[in-house]
Amino acid sequence: MTQFVYLFERFPSFGQTFCYREVAELARQGIAPPIFSIRNPKDEPPQEWDQRIVKRVHYLPEERELLNDVRRTSKKGKLTAESIAAIDEWGRRTDFLRLYQAVYIGLRLQEMGIPHVHAHFAGMAARTAFWIHKFFPITFSFTAHANDIFTPRDFEIGLDKLVGAARVIVTETDYAARFLRERFPDRADRVHRVYNGLNLAEFTRADFSSAPSLVVAVGRLIAKKGFADLIRACGLLAERRRAFQCEIIGQGPLEHELRAQIEDSRQRLAVFRRWWSNEKPDFLCHRVMPLRSLMRSRS
Repeated sequence: MTQFVYLFERFPSFGQTFCYREVAELARQGIAPPIFSIRNPKDEPPQEWDQRIVKRVHYLPEERELLNDVRRTSKKGKLTAESIAAIDEWGRRTDFLRLYQAVYIGLRLQEMGIPHVHAHFAGMAARTAFWIHKFFPITFSFTAHANDIFTPRDFEIGLDKLVGAARVIVTETDYAARFLRERFPDRADRVHRVYNGLNLAEFTRADFSSAPSLVVAVGRLIAKKGFADLIRACGLLAERRRAFQCEIIGQGPLEHELRAQIEDSRQRLAVFRRWWSNEKPDFLCHRVMPLRSLMRSRS
């Protein structure tokens, strides 16, 4: 019997393919936990998701239907007095839907006999898992990623409460694990680093004989990824008469703007191509893979 379920804010999502790949790898190993998604991804670029995984996703109802479902459940006497009191006391304060979503999911987990839920990101899904744990004898864990650790949004159920209540906290880098252990020393033994994995069989030995040098950048074409700065940097290299080729791989709302930036430079500084979630990587002959990002002001 499956011992846990996944809980996502939205799944599968083009902007979070690392989450999809985690689920897909478990499926390859014969582990197929149920999946709950608070939101249904909409208006995203089409992807060739494995439909066997997509069919496992249970999408939560929209607000009105959700509230009615929980009220009917309460009238049938299926909720504890503590759960009802917490929902009534919270009222319509910020994030109130997390409590209703917790009831909706928790009851179904009890019916399935599943004692644990794992959420991705220390955000909406983890806050819902927090309340599941409060309302039911169900433990939770979560994977913390980046913004949710270093620039968390201000919610009453914040990162401190999530870390304090979670059975396990997973993160993907040594830096993030150290950050969490230092910030929450009483919970340091619950923090575990698990790298985002790659199937190395898909890769071949790199060949660096290409000329000119190839610069490859992969990511969503959004502002915080810093692609505009990369194109400006390419302009500086071109002014210095350095021979290179830059290839930008990705999709996103800034594609037309970035293409226009390249055209305005009057030089073919970079080329674009799209990369689908199931595409085999073929760009390991690059000399440079730049890490682009924009610093957020702390003021």
